[in-house]
Amino acid sequence: MYVHNPLGGGALFDLHTASLDREAIAPVRDEAALRRYRTHAVRLTKVRGLRVPPALLGEDDRDLVARFRRFYPALVERTALRHWIGRVPVVFPAAGVSDARADSVDGRPVTYVSSGKLDAIELVARTVALCTRLNELAVDDFIRLDEPSTTDEIALSWLNVTGDVFPGATVPELSRLDGPGVRETLLGWVRTASPDLRPAYARMVLSRCLTQLTLNTIRRGGEAPDPPATTSPIDAGYLAVLMLTFVVLHEIAHLVLGHNEIGFRGSPDEIAQAETLRTAVEPVAEEFADLLGRGASFEPAADHFAVALFDEPLREPLLEAASLWCTAHVRAHAAGREQVADLLRLSELPDGHPSFALRVRYLNGRLATGVRTGEIGWAIVSAAEAAATELELADVRPDQEAELFRTVLELATPALAPRWTPLGEDGASAAS
Repeated sequence: MYVHNPLGGGALFDLHTASLDREAIAPVRDEAALRRYRTHAVRLTKVRGLRVPPALLGEDDRDLVARFRRFYPALVERTALRHWIGRVPVVFPAAGVSDARADSVDGRPVTYVSSGKLDAIELVARTVALCTRLNELAVDDFIRLDEPSTTDEIALSWLNVTGDVFPGATVPELSRLDGPGVRETLLGWVRTASPDLRPAYARMVLSRCLTQLTLNTIRRGGEAPDPPATTSPIDAGYLAVLMLTFVVLHEIAHLVLGHNEIGFRGSPDEIAQAETLRTAVEPVAEEFADLLGRGASFEPAADHFAVALFDEPLREPLLEAASLWCTAHVRAHAAGREQVADLLRLSELPDGHPSFALRVRYLNGRLATGVRTGEIGWAIVSAAEAAATELELADVRPDQEAELFRTVLELATPALAPRWTPLGEDGASAAS
């Protein structure tokens, strides 16, 4: 069996590890850039019903920012555009709203990533690391017990990515229960497996439940408890730095590609892609909007730029991180379950963002190489599309969902150990 995990090591991981010994050089506080950003922050907080930021914004100085400032210059040196990209300052305003954007201040380019966006990056990275550890232990059991449903190729970080589609155990249904009720409900799913396989199935159930809660947290832009640190096939700090790097390069891409220029119609690559999309839906659509010069075209182009800057072997780990980051947002925008439905919606709202599932499909369709062009790539794209699906769309209060998140984390933490009795089930076999 082949287990695919491009974030588990390699040249980019080595570059990140080496960068940790470098001094993080923080730029001089850019007062003009922070004043400019506050106008964006005030507008966004009012729209989202959040607290208006203080008149004098500070800068976020958490460990993720320091790691980024060590790693990012070393990575940018590997690009042909290093002299242009390297001179665009990256500012981290201490604003709770989740936001990233490119702008200009006094005629010079600048990129912003807010504290709220950093919170989201760390939540996604830590959840992915935790779930990947649960997946690893489950796969080990499946292999040991020769589980017949196990495929020959496994995308390790994507086994838990699916829709909220388990009857009786959806997030809205679990949110109505207390802690013991949640445990009993999840245990009911685990008991459908044979005793030897219950540890593996329990880990998969917990991993998928944590994924649903993370997707919902990202959608509402709310807070969530921190997943615990764990020994995982993926270093959460490394993944967070890669996700932040993708976010920054995506925003810089809008400047490089001219998306902020009045009357811009699209690069040759965007023109070709727009024609490909139009051709894809022509058989089922009487009319398809011109996407050039619109948000529907800009976002996939910026995604592509951010990853295509780098050649292999640096590219695939960044592609994996970008795909996981985009998938975490699949419920943030309306989306269909399949590509044609997404494109038809895009034609109706060409100035809106394309669905994140469509962006994952586009990124991997353009940039996948090696095994990622086969079954592994299909599994990744299918998982991203499936993650948008919800069996029940009932509103759940943020405090209920946060409490459920804490409950599931408490149940999942013991499952990170190699030997574990599933959810405390009496008489169950322990994993070996």
